[in-house]
Amino acid sequence: MILSSIAFAVLAFAQPVLAGFPPPRTIQTYRTGVGAVVFWDATPYVERFVARGTPSAEALTALKSEAIRLFVSRAMQLSGSERHLRLIVSFARTGAINARYQTRTIEGVQDLLFLDGGLRKKMHFARDWERIASRGIPPAGVRLTVNRDAVDRMSQ
Repeated sequence: MILSSIAFAVLAFAQPVLAGFPPPRTIQTYRTGVGAVVFWDATPYVERFVARGTPSAEALTALKSEAIRLFVSRAMQLSGSERHLRLIVSFARTGAINARYQTRTIEGVQDLLFLDGGLRKKMHFARDWERIASRGIPPAGVRLTVNRDAVDRMSQ
């Protein structure tokens, strides 16, 4: 179920890589006892990167950049009611085309990135957070974890 869709301005650094991409598609936002968890299905991004032959490092930086933008946007929305936010970026792995149904087979879902950070009321980020995020670097107080196995599987 798609709860919301958020459009972001793409910075000059990431623009060539993300030109023509759809806005991030948030699948679900859950509230837990610890805080909110947002799931972003980045499958359309990964599929385009693979189809275009985008180098893994460049694709990963672009995904980090978009994930950070999504995290900051949600942090601002949720900071009045939640104490913690976790963003999970995943993609569906596909395989060969099924002869019977003429569609790609799904080989599973891979968690690619995790962003974690504490929230507080009237939260704000440094003025240059977007410029820094365009290089795949999260703002202070936000931890970014990359699942290297999933990065390796993006191009398979």
